[in-house]
Amino acid sequence: KVYMNGEDVTASVLFDNYIFITKVTGEISIEATASEMEYIVSHDLTNVSIDESEGTFVYSHVYEANVSYNEEGYIDFNITITVDGVDRTSDFYLDGKVTITAVKGNVVIKASASAKEFDVVNDLENVGNTNPDHTVHYDDSYYAELDVDEGYENLTVKVLMGGVDVTDEVYNDGVIDIDVVLGEIHIIAEASPKVFNISYYATNSTVVNPQTTAEYSSEYLTEVHANNGFENLQVTVLMGGVDVTDFAYEEGVVFIEQVTGDIVITASATPKHFAVTYDLDHVNSSSAVNDVTYGGTYETTLSLPEGYFNLAVKVTMNGEDVTADVYSGG
Repeated sequence: KVYMNGEDVTASVLFDNYIFITKVTGEISIEATASEMEYIVSHDLTNVSIDESEGTFVYSHVYEANVSYNEEGYIDFNITITVDGVDRTSDFYLDGKVTITAVKGNVVIKASASAKEFDVVNDLENVGNTNPDHTVHYDDSYYAELDVDEGYENLTVKVLMGGVDVTDEVYNDGVIDIDVVLGEIHIIAEASPKVFNISYYATNSTVVNPQTTAEYSSEYLTEVHANNGFENLQVTVLMGGVDVTDFAYEEGVVFIEQVTGDIVITASATPKHFAVTYDLDHVNSSSAVNDVTYGGTYETTLSLPEGYFNLAVKVTMNGEDVTADVYSGG
């Protein structure tokens, strides 16, 4: 305000910041005030903390702040301080501290650190992982489901993070759920093969060295023979309830390259048939049977026709004289 003789003449004598009075007619009084300029201090932070808030500050304000980050989980720290777009980092930052003795422009503090990267190691045996990522970052989460391969069971799991066993905290019923990654993740999981039963039903036949169980994916081999005196061996092989005889059995040998279920072997043989021949000279036989089966019985009575005596008999079986064992003189 400009007064002359107590009258406000500001409008006629003030031109921007310039006062010009063409004719002084009395006492002049000048009243003038000014406001401090204000500047903005802003932060652009990634994985970094500053203990002083951003905001608007007056000219020459002293701004001091400590900059920090979690060195356990982050690396590659970088900071840039600009004033009205000009890089002044070297002037205002040293060893984790920002010191601006007088704010004289808009300040931007940009600081960042990169999260450490950790390996995910899968040490799996007969187990699959739905999330087989090879790396994760510090402070990330990690979720995975473990699936037992077909034909396997009894899943056992151990989870290490940063070398520490965290199984109890992060694993339950096939699921790994880590809220905050703090180090390398090592998943150790295995499952054992299912064990299948092997059953045998042999009639007039024999299975050689019959084992009673076989593991999933293992080989199975055995031999089947007709018992002595039997022939026409018939074999059926079931696996998992499916008839696999055509590819699992050949000429007395059962071979399964990869067991995938319970095995049932059924074998049978029929008795051999033997011829009965008669060489009778003036001798009668009560039986005219000319065919008998192994294990069966045979009997006949020999008699002489009228006018003959001194019956002599010889009986052979398989070419061996068995008369003394089977003939009683009748």
